[in-house]
Amino acid sequence: MKLPTRYLPALFLLPLLFSSCIKDELSDCPSELRIYFACDPAISGGGGIDLEDLEKIWLFIFDADGLFYEKQNDYQYFAKRESYMTVMGLPAEDFCFIAWAGKEADYSTLPLDFTVGQTTLEEAQWVLSRISNNIYEDWEHPPLFYTEKRERVLPYSNGIQRIDMLLTPLHNVILLTTEGLPASEETYRFVIFDYWNGKYRFDSSFTPVGEVTYSTPCNKDSDSQLFASLRTLNIHSNREPVLEIVNVTQQQRLYRANLIALLNKIEAIDLQTTFTYHIHIIFSTDMTASLLINGWQVTEWETIPR
Repeated sequence: MKLPTRYLPALFLLPLLFSSCIKDELSDCPSELRIYFACDPAISGGGGIDLEDLEKIWLFIFDADGLFYEKQNDYQYFAKRESYMTVMGLPAEDFCFIAWAGKEADYSTLPLDFTVGQTTLEEAQWVLSRISNNIYEDWEHPPLFYTEKRERVLPYSNGIQRIDMLLTPLHNVILLTTEGLPASEETYRFVIFDYWNGKYRFDSSFTPVGEVTYSTPCNKDSDSQLFASLRTLNIHSNREPVLEIVNVTQQQRLYRANLIALLNKIEAIDLQTTFTYHIHIIFSTDMTASLLINGWQVTEWETIPR
């Protein structure tokens, strides 16, 4: 396939661009963009973004026809005093800017290497690099953040162009605590069953590839109450993830519930902007359970703050 001339390597393009970049012809100068990333202020639920999770940002640029144009990486972006990504030499056209952020080495792309002018936005995928038998057991799921923006690049004569992009998590943090359990030496596990969305399209929609199990041992506080935390890829209302507490010692299920059904009982919780859920389970003497989720008491008919 013959590439359009605008996809010639930048090494060959830049001398041509700068040779035309004279005092009276600033419109021929290469553009300079500064892309600023920030955490979405609409995120709620216990502080949905930890800046320490943003170890690396991968920026992908596609043209108006959805063809791959350029890629840049930035390590430790939020650790820098004055942070922005600089993109040079884009023509004054419409572009789609897509960025993923998270931990280094946890993610890759399909195809592994994008070809300039050939790889399409529609075929591109973002893939979790490691998982064994679709089971996350005693291994913390890596964080994942996403942002997209379509913008027209302005000519150089307009000066340095600023683009602001808001990062949104594509994962959830589920915090579990209990109350009312009798003291014992028994051990427990916190488990969530869901469909695995370890492959994302570049519009952040996921490609389901089977079931997944997230599992971690429960710790105990000084009152023998359980606490644990699981990080999962996005929990969606069109799926039915199941939450369980398992008594490992007795090989019995202590508690089981449809997580989405529980969250849907709370009108104050927006699944699109809430990414951390603190689920507090209160056991009575007969071991029946009531729940608090992010401070809201879940009952059969209503949710009330406590």
